[in-house]
Amino acid sequence: MRTIQKLVLCVFIMMLTTGLASATAQLTVDELEKEVPLGGTVDFTITVLDSEAQPAAALGWHTYDPLITANIPGSGTLTQNGAYTPIAIVANTPTAFTLKVAADPNAVLNNKVRVKVLYFNTELDLEALVTAAVIPTPELPTSALMSVGLIGLFGMVYLRRKN
Repeated sequence: MRTIQKLVLCVFIMMLTTGLASATAQLTVDELEKEVPLGGTVDFTITVLDSEAQPAAALGWHTYDPLITANIPGSGTLTQNGAYTPIAIVANTPTAFTLKVAADPNAVLNNKVRVKVLYFNTELDLEALVTAAVIPTPELPTSALMSVGLIGLFGMVYLRRKN
């Protein structure tokens, strides 16, 4: 009889530990690559789905370029490294956050910068990599000067054809 009790106890402990180890979480991002203009910002939507309630999890970020900064609105200023804590996660309910990524006006053009997004709970750490591609922003005087030049060229062509 003792061996049966031990066997039942062993099976119960195995089932219990298997149930504890099956906690899962997902970290997804709406788009993995977006263009951010010099001196501007772009928003990434990050969704966390955890199989267990997490009253004090954390969401963090790290940019691989000091001229590219990020934050989650409500977490303070734009920084290269940061964490937004605590975040409350309801079990099996997707929770969305906005990660705002900004490019300093002195950032390198056409540079693709990786931003690591991190999710920490009591049992596991997840990460996702997004890319912010720095693009130039056309300045108003440049656009106006180019427009005047094109109008002048079209005017000259028109006058030559007319004569």
